[in-house]
Amino acid sequence: MGKSGNPAKRAEQDTAPEYDPTPVDADGVEDFDAFWRAQDREHITIRVMGENIDLPPAMPLEVELLAKRMQRRSDPKAVRRMIAALFGEDRTTKWAEGGMDAEQFQVLLAYTMQRLNGGTMSMAEVAERLREREAVGEA
Repeated sequence: MGKSGNPAKRAEQDTAPEYDPTPVDADGVEDFDAFWRAQDREHITIRVMGENIDLPPAMPLEVELLAKRMQRRSDPKAVRRMIAALFGEDRTTKWAEGGMDAEQFQVLLAYTMQRLNGGTMSMAEVAERLREREAVGEA
């Protein structure tokens, strides 16, 4: 990571102890868990139907695996598991009962997936992209 342009931050960086990027325990075993605990990975917070939801800091492996499975065959249970891994248990039922429609859910899911994959589009940009794709599909 580069030096800060802020002189106070730069001084802090100069005096900060050097971080060892490969934590090794007393037995000389590299510690995967310690490595990831030391990473600065922040959750993305979004508000859906009045409730703040902390998305995972990165795409969960379970979602990746379920998405690959769903490419081969349709599996409604896999979709529910994928949604639960992203948003938490029973949220889709709660949202459906609260009046969320299919277009809103599609925008929410597309927005979430692109953000967890490093994208920076807003919900409005995602919605516009989806509308453009739909218009091309209808032509």
